[in-house]
Amino acid sequence: MWADQQASAPVSLPVEVVVWSGSLFRCIIRGREVDIPLRCVQPGTTVHRSGDQGLVVVPTWCAVVLGFAERRSSDLAPRPVIARASGLRIST
Repeated sequence: MWADQQASAPVSLPVEVVVWSGSLFRCIIRGREVDIPLRCVQPGTTVHRSGDQGLVVVPTWCAVVLGFAERRSSDLAPRPVIARASGLRIST
């Protein structure tokens, strides 16, 4: 993880957990189904199993990759590299 990613403020997203597999959450966020690896989930997350509704807290770079936050000039890593490295999957 890059230093600028650690320093960026986390983003809270309202979600409904469809599947929790032990390694990722498959969630519905703003009408889209997305996979979020558990290694990206940060303290403050209020969902913990399938069927839960609440907030998932992720780093800003993760929210940018998912399309739920604007990319800032401090986000230095290219978007495709982050998506491949983190294992995120986005369904439209």
